[in-house]
Amino acid sequence: MASQRFDVDQIVKQAKQLPSPPLVLARLMSLMNQPNRSRADLVRVIEVDAAFTAEILRVVNSAAYRRARRIRSVGDAIALLGEAELVRIVVRRASAVLSLPEVPGYGLEDFGLWRNSLRIALAADAIAWQTGALPSAVAYTAGLICDVGKLALGAYLAEAVDEVMDWQLANPGSQWVEAERAVLGLDHAELGALMVEDWGLPEEIVEAVRYHHRPRHAGDASMLAYHVHVADAVASMVGGVQGIDGLWYSLDPYWSELIDLGANQFDSLVDDVRGMSEAVEQQLKAG
Repeated sequence: MASQRFDVDQIVKQAKQLPSPPLVLARLMSLMNQPNRSRADLVRVIEVDAAFTAEILRVVNSAAYRRARRIRSVGDAIALLGEAELVRIVVRRASAVLSLPEVPGYGLEDFGLWRNSLRIALAADAIAWQTGALPSAVAYTAGLICDVGKLALGAYLAEAVDEVMDWQLANPGSQWVEAERAVLGLDHAELGALMVEDWGLPEEIVEAVRYHHRPRHAGDASMLAYHVHVADAVASMVGGVQGIDGLWYSLDPYWSELIDLGANQFDSLVDDVRGMSEAVEQQLKAG
């Protein structure tokens, strides 16, 4: 059915023509995977992009971080904010590619894709801090872009959403991405991974995006994929901006063997992410 109606090569080609994040994001993510990086290394990567430098200085001198003296350099900003917060600022700005008012097919309105992606990122970041298994900045980034494939696949899904839903209902226990593959020829996670790979991001992030609904298949990137997978579930429980696919979200049965979150901690994380995402949205609205 997919081969008759949808040209997968054309879908991928159009996806790769969408706006991509600035090159500094790929360089920053590569650097964050290097344990011996220094503050000077971070400064050198960021300072080559004037827009990012200006954004960091704007944020660090805003009311939220205001100090007795103005911060005038990226190095001083890192000293004040710390690496993790600096990366969050950079990644949020780079995520403008996700900021469409509406994504057809998925039922995401009012910048729903970006808002839900922010929640996944915040949850992945918090989980990484708790497990200590990988850099929180990497988890945050993978979480933020894990659903980027929806940007390109949404228009095709809108043409076939009834078929996708019928397939889903006819196959109890299946995942939404399986229905996408059956009807459209590929799913948003695979398409997103091809886009992220084209952007030049590290392979670990590419594979985490590809397998965030099937983390057991992510190979060496399975730990990151599980962090994003669980974070995606947390975001869906926050509510408010859940797309149509979230109605069929199911956690991998082995997630708790790698991610140590009890029932109370899981519920607490949902509440924390809800509060953090609302605070970030308000901060961005305030400029």
